[in-house]
Amino acid sequence: METPQMDARLVTFLNDNLVALVVAFVAIAAIQVYWFATRPPRPFLMPDLYQPLTLSMKRNVTHNTLFLRFKLPEANQTLGLTIGRHVAFTFTDPKTDKPVYRPYTPVTDADTKGHVDFVIKVYKGGQMSQHLDKLEVGDRVEMKGPKGRFTYKRNMKKSIGMLAGGTGITPMYQVLNHILNDPKDTTHVSLIYANISVEDILLKKNLEQLVSKYPTRFDVYYTLDNPPSGWNQGKGYISGDMIKNNCPPPGDDVLMLYCGPSPMTAAMTTLLDDLGYSKDMRFQF
Repeated sequence: METPQMDARLVTFLNDNLVALVVAFVAIAAIQVYWFATRPPRPFLMPDLYQPLTLSMKRNVTHNTLFLRFKLPEANQTLGLTIGRHVAFTFTDPKTDKPVYRPYTPVTDADTKGHVDFVIKVYKGGQMSQHLDKLEVGDRVEMKGPKGRFTYKRNMKKSIGMLAGGTGITPMYQVLNHILNDPKDTTHVSLIYANISVEDILLKKNLEQLVSKYPTRFDVYYTLDNPPSGWNQGKGYISGDMIKNNCPPPGDDVLMLYCGPSPMTAAMTTLLDDLGYSKDMRFQF
């Protein structure tokens, strides 16, 4: 038989537990709110969907090369591009009403938040580069990704040789910068970089800073079509002797990367064949 004392104890028990339940619910809700408020947003890029980014900075690097910075939607958001891969740009040509597509590799690291930077050469007949040259801050460009077949893994090779021409430096710089700024990566990188003149050398200051900071892990050799007086590095196109003297020899623990204009990459393919680099030892961006 129930007594008033038993009823009072039951009411007290329920009240005590109700308070505990409410406190627990409020705590869980607060944790969820904090988690949603502080968690990083998803990376920007989507592989099957073009999305617009707003141009926030534009300047000339050389007489025919642009530096473009695009603002990501959120300040703590990353682009979402893995090292060694690239982004596809698109726009509709008003003259033909047809879409134009071009691949570009950022010069910012994969961990950069809030923006992404590109260094892009403007060609006389280049539909995309001419379009980008006309952009003003505040204009938008649609892009998607990641694109490409190359994926870099820490210490995947003991030595990497890079052969770049003109704006072919951009995928090299992305990989190079990532390797050297990773204290757990011991890969040695050798770069041969070909241009027309000293003024055409893109990211030269950045490259020299990396040489100074990592002298035992990175070296660069420049070759120019029109070198200045007193020039003590290469002259003309990248040659077999330049590769033999400045890059790691063929081996299972070696990878040769190359990128540049089509005539250059065709020539590099032939040179690497002649020098004994198998298809497993090289990759063309």
